[in-house]
Amino acid sequence: MHGLHDRMKEDLRLRRFAENTLVSYLGCVARFEGWHGRSAVEMGRAEVRSFLGYLVRERGVSASTQSVYLAALCFVYRVTLGRPEVVAEIAWPRSSSRLPDILSRSEIEAVLAVTQLPRHRTAFLAGYSAGLRVSEVVQLRNEDIDPDRGVLRVRGGKGNRDREALLPTVLLRELRAYQRQCPSPTPFLFPGRTRTGSPLRSDSISAAFRRAAIRAGVNRRGVSYHSLRHSFATHLLEDGVSLPVIQVLLGHASLRTTARYLRVTSRLLRDVKSPAETLRLGS
Repeated sequence: MHGLHDRMKEDLRLRRFAENTLVSYLGCVARFEGWHGRSAVEMGRAEVRSFLGYLVRERGVSASTQSVYLAALCFVYRVTLGRPEVVAEIAWPRSSSRLPDILSRSEIEAVLAVTQLPRHRTAFLAGYSAGLRVSEVVQLRNEDIDPDRGVLRVRGGKGNRDREALLPTVLLRELRAYQRQCPSPTPFLFPGRTRTGSPLRSDSISAAFRRAAIRAGVNRRGVSYHSLRHSFATHLLEDGVSLPVIQVLLGHASLRTTARYLRVTSRLLRDVKSPAETLRLGS
C-alpha cells in the first residue's frame, strides 16, 4: 500500500495539486483501502461502488464529501494505476445548495472573548477579518504580513492560487502582539507542535474553534471555523461592498460562488420592499 501512496503522491505533485488536496486525496484512498482491508491495486469497480454506498448510507456524508472521495478514487485509478475503466460511468452526486451558516458580529465577539490562547484567538480573528480559509491561515508566514500596503499574502489557496487579502488594523495589532508573546522558531506564524518546521494542523484550529463557539453559547449545528469566512463575506455585502470586490477578496474563481451570500444577507432583505406593500387592501 505504501508504494502505491508514494506513487500517487508523486503524481499529485507533478500535476501541481495543492498540498491540502494531496493530503485529502491520500487520506481518502487510505480509508478506502482500510475499509476493504486490501490495496487499491487489488480492487476494482465493485469495491469502489460498495465503499461509496457505505459513505452515503451508513456514514451519511454530504454530497461535497462524497465528491472528494470519488475525485480521489478517480485520480488513483485513472492516473496512478492507469485503469480508468474502474471508475468509468460512476455517477457524481448531485450537489446541494445549502445556505452557509453566518455568525452575527456579537457572536464573533463572544467567541473571541472566551478564547484565551493567543494562537487560537489570532487564528480566529484572521479567519474573520481577512476572510481566510483555515488551510490558508495555517500557511501564513511572517513575511506574508505587509503593513505598508495593508495586505496579507495568501499562499496556495483553493486551486493552488496565491492572492492578497485584507490586513485590517485590528488584525495587524493582534498579529504583532501575538508575535511578541509567542515568537515562532519557524517561518510559519502558527508553527506545529513538533520540531519538523511544519505549520499547525488545520484540524487543530478547527477543533479549537468549535470548542470556543460552544463555550460562547454559539452551538448551532453547522457552525465551524469556515463560518468566519462566510460571515466576513456576508457582513461586507451588508456594509455595501460590491460582489466583484468580495469575489477578489475571497479568491473565488466565479462570481456565481460569491453570489450565494445574497441569499443570507438579512440587511439587504430588510431594505427591499415587497410590491404587496403598494396594494390597497380592504380590512
